[in-house]
Amino acid sequence: MFPKLWSIAKRHGYVTAADFVHARYNSRMLALAIATGNRGDDAPISRCRSSASKS
Repeated sequence: MFPKLWSIAKRHGYVTAADFVHARYNSRMLALAIATGNRGDDAPISRCRSSASKS
């Protein structure tokens, strides 16, 4: 999942999961829930790619 998400994020310039959700579902409230509902562990998508490739 992360490699596909990373490639989509890179193509469209998304940095966080909230950026992706906002663009995909056109919902600011859902993006806000994603951004604030994860207790501050919202890693940039680029970090997800690097941590996924290390596994």
